[in-house]
Amino acid sequence: RQRKISTDDYARLTLQNHKELEALSSGYRAQLDAANQALEEESNKAKDFADKLERESECHKKANSDLQEVIAGRAALMESIKYGQNQVRALQSLMGDLQAQLDAAAP
Repeated sequence: RQRKISTDDYARLTLQNHKELEALSSGYRAQLDAANQALEEESNKAKDFADKLERESECHKKANSDLQEVIAGRAALMESIKYGQNQVRALQSLMGDLQAQLDAAAP
């Protein structure tokens, strides 16, 4: 058996339901806003971290480039040293030959 609800009761229940829905909606909105804020903060942290990694990567690239230049310079210096050593050996050999000629020419 259905009970009839008066218009006043219906209006009161409707208003009460509306208030409860508004409270729930407000609570969910606050939770959503807080989640969005936290997500934005995490996104900003991630962007900052990515920027930092990019800067560090550029520093590492520069350091690697500088190191490659040093290695190339060292290789050129080593070649120069080898050339100098060969010249010294040639001069020593020539001096030895000259000394031998002087010794042979001596009375």
